Amino acid sequence: MVLVAKFDDMARRTFSHVLDIMGEDASWLSSDGESVPGRILFAYPTEPMKIGISDSYEYKPVNPTAEYYKDTFEGLKDASDNQQTEFLIIRSAKYFVTSVERIYDGETLVANLELVE
Repeated sequence: MVLVAKFDDMARRTFSHVLDIMGEDASWLSSDGESVPGRILFAYPTEPMKIGISDSYEYKPVNPTAEYYKDTFEGLKDASDNQQTEFLIIRSAKYFVTSVERIYDGETLVANLELVE
């Protein structure tokens, strides 16, 4: 148990350090009207990726994501799982949260987003 606690503490501190350096401010606009601030790792791929070794097939990703640690937006995953309408504000743009997934050790979450035009 001591080893697990040490690993959990190191993971939390590492994620926090990465957020300090590379993270961005965001706000969760919850379906109950509350605005919750937090820091995220934002990914919005805009360049096409080649599929395989061929130059003729490209995949154009348009799925932005927001990665965050479990204590950042507590309740967002549950709200999303219950199909409530949730939004994140990132870089002054509004994104609809389509789903939230747990990754790695279960304490890191990724919100899949769709830009609201």
